[in-house]
Amino acid sequence: MKSGTQPSFLLDTSAFIALPTRRLEEASRSASLYVSPFCFWELLTHLEDDGKFSRVKGTLMKFRHVAVRDDPQAEVYRFVLPSSDSVHTRVRDGDLVYAALAALDDSESTKEFYKRDIQDESGQRRQIAGCVAAIRQLLRIEENKFQAFLRAVAAEVRAGNVRLLEASDYDHAVQALSRGSWLKIGDRANGAPVVYEQFVRKTYMYHSYVIHRAREYAASGTAMIDPAPNDFEDACLCLHIGLDDFTAVVTNDAALRRCLGAGLGALNAMADAPRHTPLQVWDTTAML
Repeated sequence: MKSGTQPSFLLDTSAFIALPTRRLEEASRSASLYVSPFCFWELLTHLEDDGKFSRVKGTLMKFRHVAVRDDPQAEVYRFVLPSSDSVHTRVRDGDLVYAALAALDDSESTKEFYKRDIQDESGQRRQIAGCVAAIRQLLRIEENKFQAFLRAVAAEVRAGNVRLLEASDYDHAVQALSRGSWLKIGDRANGAPVVYEQFVRKTYMYHSYVIHRAREYAASGTAMIDPAPNDFEDACLCLHIGLDDFTAVVTNDAALRRCLGAGLGALNAMADAPRHTPLQVWDTTAML
């Protein structure tokens, strides 16, 4: 990341769509602009929408002015898994994204684009049509899994099994979720205490998002807890930001802004200074 007095910027899908190409191009000259690969995958699946190829293609070509991060879970795992683990040699999502962009730039229709193939950094060739179908299926599966997880956490909050009254309560809830995620990694992880602390700090805002979004669903007046599919993409975005990152998340998504703002407020209100963070939340008006 570029050094300086301003943060790097992590744009969610709503911000990426809202910011004009010219503004992204200008901002990229003096700041580091990042997006999650899920932003690209989500937009890519809309190429098949009736009569929207040119419009969606134009939006996707804006990715030339930002840096695409790798899969957020892979980024976290590289912090805690030994160098012998396959996560360190997997093909980066950004490599696939830019290869797909090059193929899209040379295509005048969805049909033409789907006929093309791309070559990743390992030399493997992949058919575009197969990739899009796989991405669509993967997104649906992961969204459903995360909805079930968030529904379960919200049910615990609604039942009064999770106390969320003070800033320290939220920290305790985040720590509990962090421990559960750590145990799922199992023996693959380096078990040193310092590595676990790095994992907690790297995943803190993800687990904080889960807690704050679950609290909102638990407090809703509806009998059924029904998380939105987009909660999965928002949660994945949070995996890209660790407590030590001088980063501003840029989003026009009201729910994401609320949950991030509440999480940062709770953190910086704690007496425990090491929990304080330079993370920020912006909307797109701050970048126009």
